[in-house]
Amino acid sequence: MTDDDTFLTEDQLAERWQCSARTLRNDRHRGRGVPYTKLGGSGRVRYSLAAVRAWETGHAVAPETTA
Repeated sequence: MTDDDTFLTEDQLAERWQCSARTLRNDRHRGRGVPYTKLGGSGRVRYSLAAVRAWETGHAVAPETTA
């Protein structure tokens, strides 16, 4: 299975990022954070592992160097 085939639940992503599921819900509501997919009529939210990794990479902060 590749990253493109793997999806995380809200709770799994919250655990990965050491935040609450509520934080992820608030981010979605405000149009921030990692892209997500809603599945089925129940509105279950899933996060593509590939999208999560891309978002993490894109938001990495490099330390400043002093000369």
